[in-house]
Amino acid sequence: MVAQKMDAWLKKMEKTIEQQGRVITQLTRRLEEAEAKINDTEQYSRLRIAVIPEETGEDASGKVAEVFRAMQLSPVINRTKKKKKVMTKKKDIRASHSNIYIYEDLIKGRETMLYMARQMKRFNHIKDAWSVDGRIGIKDNDDRIKYLTKISDLREFHHK
Repeated sequence: MVAQKMDAWLKKMEKTIEQQGRVITQLTRRLEEAEAKINDTEQYSRLRIAVIPEETGEDASGKVAEVFRAMQLSPVINRTKKKKKVMTKKKDIRASHSNIYIYEDLIKGRETMLYMARQMKRFNHIKDAWSVDGRIGIKDNDDRIKYLTKISDLREFHHK
């Protein structure tokens, strides 16, 4: 009698644990998706301009506006369309201002992902790694292109 009650109780607990495991798996997936959407939103319009020579009493905004005018863009770039224009014209500005670099200002997680991918390239685990529109792309050793969503996506290329 006691053994039957214990068996019934154990089966009930196993079922409860199994259900909770499924819920945890679903919640983990939803959290990863939400984090990816947040990162996409944050990454949407980030841009970094570096190595503009510093001058005493300088107006940094004025310097940036000058660079953008050279690209025939208005200095406010709070829309993706403007960011894309800047990124497509960055080679032109580089040609005329050799000491100015324009590149995507990646959020920390994506910056880390790109760094790790470039390290993998360095050790010939992959052929190439880059960022475009805040997304991290890689080309594997079989010339297949893949865009990464999380650092763990790099695992499959680690031992190749």
